[in-house]
Amino acid sequence: MSKSFSKMIDIINNIEYIENTNSDSSYERGIVEIMVTENCTLLDALDIDFDAHQVDKSSVIGLVDYLEDRLKDLNKVNLIMGVYTGRYPDMRLTEI
Repeated sequence: MSKSFSKMIDIINNIEYIENTNSDSSYERGIVEIMVTENCTLLDALDIDFDAHQVDKSSVIGLVDYLEDRLKDLNKVNLIMGVYTGRYPDMRLTEI
């Protein structure tokens, strides 16, 4: 297992998940819906979301500000930015 992948797993394990009835989880739910609807990876879903909300993808500060506003959790922002910048591997949903 690569160092970056194990770090991503550590971040995921440390995120405190709350019931999905919490309105703060709506952004994550929206990203998952894009992944399902478009049958795409997390990176592709983020690109779709950023384009839909006219986020300047060339500005790291703009991306982080947008994600902070949506997620309200810096650990989640770190995880998403890690995937978006290629520090962590991209993810795809699969049927069980």
